[in-house]
Amino acid sequence: YSALTCIATIASRFPGLRFVVCCYLSAVEDYRNTLITRVESQILEPLAKYGEIMKLKRNAVQKAIAARDKGVQRQRKLQQTTNRNPGNRDAIVAMQVNAEYAQTESSRADNVVQDEIDKFEQMKLTDIKKYLTDYTLINLSFHARAMEM
Repeated sequence: YSALTCIATIASRFPGLRFVVCCYLSAVEDYRNTLITRVESQILEPLAKYGEIMKLKRNAVQKAIAARDKGVQRQRKLQQTTNRNPGNRDAIVAMQVNAEYAQTESSRADNVVQDEIDKFEQMKLTDIKKYLTDYTLINLSFHARAMEM
């Protein structure tokens, strides 16, 4: 027998019990709706924000990669100029300054991105722990209220 068949059978035999069963099922449904609302507001909405955070972190990583590539490109250009025209000291010195500047920027960008990634991973772990704890407490609260009825 399904639950509805069983309830219908009992309700037909005991008309006064039908009202009690309907009230009980209505209360359980209200608790279930509260459970769903809490899960959406306390867990799903904060998790949805991670999409935006991930886009920002991805852009930061792409900028760091671009800075590193720029430094490598300037270093190659310096090597080519040194090999082709070793007598042109002015151009070589200017390119060395540019290459060192690009290398410094690349190093700084790598460090910033690494720090951001570490902070993000730490935040992600603490948030996931919090969300799982909240989910467990929400479900325990629901089941405790259902058992009290």
